[in-house]
This record gives sequence, C-alpha cells and structure tokens, in this order.
Amino acid sequence: MRPLILVTSAHSAKGTEFGDASLSLSRRYALAVFATGGLPLALTHSESREIIAACRVRCD
Repeated sequence: MRPLILVTSAHSAKGTEFGDASLSLSRRYALAVFATGGLPLALTHSESREIIAACRVRCD
C-alpha cells in the first residue's frame, strides 16, 4: 500500500472558473510523489486547525 503524502497547494482569492477561492497544484509534482511510491493528498486551503490536524493524522 502506498503511503499517503500530504502536499500543500497554492491558492488564490478568486479562481477563473468559479467566483470563490481556488487551489493550484502542479501535475508534475503530484506525479513525482506517485512515481516515488507515494499517494499525494492535496491539503485544502483552510485556517481551521481541526481540518489540518485531521488531514495530518491520516497521512504517513
């Protein structure tokens, strides 16, 4: 089983597709994590310590 790797993404206040905040993660970066045996999980932009902690607990 591949380890779950938490990766951070860039965010912008307003995306081009939707009117709210958006996330951006390089496809190459995610593929590199996968190529080296990991399974990338993008961390959503959040200031909530609860959400961040819940994501960290699930990752390796």
